[in-house]
Amino acid sequence: MLENPPISSLDGCDYNEQGKRCGYVIVYFVARKPKCITKIVRRSPVLGFAVMLICLGRWMCRSQADHVSVGNSWIVLEVARTSSIVLYPTSQYILHRKGLAVAFTVPVEKSPDWGKYLGQPKANVLFTILKWMMNDPSLITYDCVETTAAVLRDCGLAVPSVITPQQLHDWLEEQGYGRTEIH
Repeated sequence: MLENPPISSLDGCDYNEQGKRCGYVIVYFVARKPKCITKIVRRSPVLGFAVMLICLGRWMCRSQADHVSVGNSWIVLEVARTSSIVLYPTSQYILHRKGLAVAFTVPVEKSPDWGKYLGQPKANVLFTILKWMMNDPSLITYDCVETTAAVLRDCGLAVPSVITPQQLHDWLEEQGYGRTEIH
């Protein structure tokens, strides 16, 4: 975890051939396997219960992914289940994040303000499940999908109202952004 990252230097932006500033963000999707969930339950019953609720919601919504995060080549912004927003170095996130399944590389014209999200309230797992089951975008939960969509909107993308990681995944795929399978 990064304590005080030099956020302004971590924007992942460059300049294209017309001299216009451009860059990219990477959207990571996590799909946990049952074996991973049982390990979490054994280590921390409370956290395990939260993860099981998320997986139940994933099953009820017919979503392949149960979590999403966003970053660039330097940092990954993740909504953690036990705290609010956490910034990880990308290399550490990729090596240690269990269940990474898919990543989309999304070109953007402006870099997000990563620091803007650090003071965001803690995500509420029960409200997130309720939001998924009711398919109600008006519930504000500060969950992973809401935060990732907000980052993408800050980058200038017209992200529609999405509720589940699968809806965000499907939208990114429809837009034709570069998809990479992670095993």
